[in-house]
Amino acid sequence: MTEEKLRELLAEASEQRALDYKEALDLSERRDLVDIAKDVAAMQAEPSGGYLVIGADDHGNPTGRLSEDQTRGFDEATLRPKLQKYIPTLTMHTAAHCLDGKWLVLLYVAPSADGCCVFQVEGTYQDGKKQVTVFRAGDVFVRHGTSSERWKQSDVVGVWQRAIASRKETWRRELRQELEAQGAIGAAAQHVRQQSVSALTWQLDQEVFEAAVLEYLRAEDDIPLRQFLLSAPAQARELLTTTPEDLPTLLNRVASFTALSLVHERTQWATKGTDSLLSIYNLGNDLPESAQDSLTGPRLWLSVLERVYGLGGLAVRLQDWPAVRILADRRGTNQGFDWFGSWLRHGLTTASRAGLLASGASHSSGLIAAAHNTVREVPALHPDASPDDDAVLNSLCQFDALGALVVMGATGKAATRNFYTNFARYMTQRTEPALVAITRDAGMRQTLFDGSPELLEESLKLLVQMADKEGFGYNGWTGVSDPHLQELVYD
Repeated sequence: MTEEKLRELLAEASEQRALDYKEALDLSERRDLVDIAKDVAAMQAEPSGGYLVIGADDHGNPTGRLSEDQTRGFDEATLRPKLQKYIPTLTMHTAAHCLDGKWLVLLYVAPSADGCCVFQVEGTYQDGKKQVTVFRAGDVFVRHGTSSERWKQSDVVGVWQRAIASRKETWRRELRQELEAQGAIGAAAQHVRQQSVSALTWQLDQEVFEAAVLEYLRAEDDIPLRQFLLSAPAQARELLTTTPEDLPTLLNRVASFTALSLVHERTQWATKGTDSLLSIYNLGNDLPESAQDSLTGPRLWLSVLERVYGLGGLAVRLQDWPAVRILADRRGTNQGFDWFGSWLRHGLTTASRAGLLASGASHSSGLIAAAHNTVREVPALHPDASPDDDAVLNSLCQFDALGALVVMGATGKAATRNFYTNFARYMTQRTEPALVAITRDAGMRQTLFDGSPELLEESLKLLVQMADKEGFGYNGWTGVSDPHLQELVYD
């Protein structure tokens, strides 16, 4: 809920399914309160929730029509009880910021665990002598493009699927709690270890799964570990045709496995975990690429990359440079790899061509933002810090930049087909330390970058040149500030 996040959303410059601009709202007016309740309820039906920016026009320009006094009405302690008159359950966060003398409010609405919100009372306001009813008790609103509207029959399946997917993880936790009643998580993990090699499965509750993996790693019992990684791609293939809503859970378990291996310096298993993700990535070759299809290659590739970035950020924080390299330079079997240098660029570009990164699409906030959400979901990806600690977002940005250099070094070509500056959406100070470090730390540089000093300089120049251009559009990256780096890239 930072100013940086607000600027990022304003830079989108257009409303989307999960982003709504309001020129001004006065919550002391019933009309405005009912209006925002409608939008908040609709955002609850979005898979990742959504944002409302109050004080901006339809193009993301601050209007100056929201006063500082009016922003106080959006304080969570004040706003929550007003909205809960209409909305039964609500998770939200708000923050007020003043940009260039103009006040704005950033409001985040989390998705509903039930898949949608059912209004519990009607929402009305008085317009002169006429009473206007915006919604009635029992109504369900969802987002249709940039509008909040009553749901239709075509919306029902998607809402149910999201609710079921959310409930499945709850059911796994309940199963774990039953095991806890008979002992503890450790005992549950021991119980898994005592079963057949197939007992280590993605269907386990997250906490029991992680504890079981640690038990196997500690005992150096490699057969169940190997079996899990070998079976994961086949199970992913089955899920793609049966219950695709379960695929994120499987990917999270493989990411957890790999993260635990990284943290506990089991290099062999971290590499094998990455290879398992690559095998799942390659399943996208057999899927359609049309954005109209729910199961597409680009969607799968992007989902895998979210976990790869989460792992890459962890590796950066651990200063595990060999792992950073392995995570950055993997190449799939798709014919696109005849051109693109690694899966980081291939997956992003195909997703962009499929419209998944366009305004209003599922990943319009960018790959790093999506990866950050994945880190929030998977405890093993942030054992060292809160998922919203600056260090986590910084490391995601730094992995993006270092990954670009890895691929340019490995291919011997400073070319834009080898990278994209996702980090340019964010402030310079998040990424620059990694660029400074690779120019000064010989050991780090030797591990990450193949090539001459001249190629490194050329690669850094191209990287910064693209970041300068892209950052301007996002109110993010503003150019390097370190004197040594400036001399290197701005000659």
